[in-house]
Amino acid sequence: MLRIALFLATNLAVLVMAGIAMAVLTALESPLAMAGALNRLRAMRDAPSQLPPGLSAFGIRGEGLNKLMATHPPLEERIARLQESA
Repeated sequence: MLRIALFLATNLAVLVMAGIAMAVLTALESPLAMAGALNRLRAMRDAPSQLPPGLSAFGIRGEGLNKLMATHPPLEERIARLQESA
């Protein structure tokens, strides 16, 4: 039970820090520049995997547990927020 509590507390701390980092970076850079960088990340994420078939299980793809373990909102949501604030 303690491990679960520590895991959740750690994830919450990472989420808070990621939000603060995003706010600071947006203040330093233009929101459209940040949205452009996130769009490039999205293009890389959506590109076909270059891992050999035998190693594809080691790549991070899809949702499932990845969504639960995410430390940032989805790229699409972050890009939309930045474009709205520009």
